[in-house]
Amino acid sequence: GARIAGELAALQDDVDPIPFERMEAIITEELGAPLEEIFTTFEKQPVGAASLSQVYRAVTRDGHNVAVKVQRPDIDKVIESDLSLMRSAAEWIVEHLEDSRAFDAVGIVDEFARSIRRELDFTIEARVVTQFGANFEGDDRVIIPFVYSEYSSLRVLTMEWIDGVRVDLLDAYPERRSDPQTVAVLGCQILCKMIFDDRLFHADPHPGNIFLTSDNQIAFLDLGMAGHLEQSDVILFADLFMAIFQNDSKACTEALLHLTTQEEPSNPEALSHEVADFLAFEAKSIVANGQLARGLETAVQIVRRHNLELTPRFSLLIKALATIEVVGRKLYPKID
Repeated sequence: GARIAGELAALQDDVDPIPFERMEAIITEELGAPLEEIFTTFEKQPVGAASLSQVYRAVTRDGHNVAVKVQRPDIDKVIESDLSLMRSAAEWIVEHLEDSRAFDAVGIVDEFARSIRRELDFTIEARVVTQFGANFEGDDRVIIPFVYSEYSSLRVLTMEWIDGVRVDLLDAYPERRSDPQTVAVLGCQILCKMIFDDRLFHADPHPGNIFLTSDNQIAFLDLGMAGHLEQSDVILFADLFMAIFQNDSKACTEALLHLTTQEEPSNPEALSHEVADFLAFEAKSIVANGQLARGLETAVQIVRRHNLELTPRFSLLIKALATIEVVGRKLYPKID
């Protein structure tokens, strides 16, 4: 599930930019006024182009440096067509492949579809970014861009311009008075706060979405791909980690079963034995080396072998944890 979700997310990048005239028409239509009435300067060359949107740098009439995210024309029709095709493929897999019960192909596609449709509504992203901002109010180690709601709509999102560089650009650290080791630990701490305290987390924290500003301060960008957890989900994950740390195979098996779509393994004794083996021989080294994502992936593989599948909403969480861990290790290889 996590791997499929990762592959689907990868499809969204690496596209050619749309000509400015077509994008300008969308901004004018959405904000109800010509560009020159809203902005004193608007750079025609996008600073970023993805499959759903393009981002431009501009200055508002009242002097704010902003990033203007504009949805690509007719992208909603393209996405719906793609989703329909993916849903058909998932249904075919369920119908024709014997092993399809081992993973919920339709559930994964539906979860991805909900996430993508939310991304197409920038008013939702604006509210999510504002909520992230409230969650980190008073924490000067983290910047969440301010949303200018008066210059935002369904297909246009105007946010504070962040002066920073990709967090994995190690050469830039000295001039920005920052230390990669400090930033690596901070990034992982922040994602854990998002998951376990706020239950609202950045689901795609790759290096292009985390900027280093200065003095070991980081900014989280592109918060449209967000995940939300119930309080009970967080408790289950905490139970799972605690069981792994305490080498408790019974508690570990129970926690894993609660995270799956159905709680009846084909052979409970064999599952318990495999989990006990995992804890005895692998988990200690995984924990000692701080390889959280590897531990989770191994646990997921174990339940799959017993015809169980992780609940689709957890695939986003595992993807987020695996992504931030890769970033952390690049900055500080010995990170725990």
